[in-house]
Amino acid sequence: DYGFARYFYRAEMPDREFEIAEKYVTRALDAYNSLGDIYGQAEAVHLQGLIAMQRGNYESARALFDESLRLDESAGARVFFRGEYDRHIGFVLYFEGQLEEALPYFRHSVEARKTAGATDPLIFAKITLASVLNQLGNDHEALPIAKDAMTSARKIGSKAAQMRAQTVIDRIESAE
Repeated sequence: DYGFARYFYRAEMPDREFEIAEKYVTRALDAYNSLGDIYGQAEAVHLQGLIAMQRGNYESARALFDESLRLDESAGARVFFRGEYDRHIGFVLYFEGQLEEALPYFRHSVEARKTAGATDPLIFAKITLASVLNQLGNDHEALPIAKDAMTSARKIGSKAAQMRAQTVIDRIESAE
């Protein structure tokens, strides 16, 4: 059920309805609860937070993200999961227009993903960090981060990451 929930979360992204994803994530959470799988519970609750965030329910998203982190930490904190938490709390703050407050979360997400050795997610975390730094007028720090993300994206052949990194690089370089 969790796999279906993740699939439909992505599939339903354009319309932001998430009805099918919600059905599957609820079923997954019930199954994880019955099994006593706390990591599974943390993942399912986190996905519920993503759905709430995509719908613009930031207070609910924050509460769900906090609960997912509490669950994960109670089972034995996972570094990568903490990076996901930090990234998504950063996005909640970002969407609320609190860029300065979001910045430390994006920085922590980069560090957690680096520590976990999660190459692809690290690239996207760096792109986000560079973009926010650029929006805050800190281009001297943003540009090397965006270029590093581009180098890594090329190494692994990620066209999506290359396009996103190039967009940030172009925005920074055109402002110079």
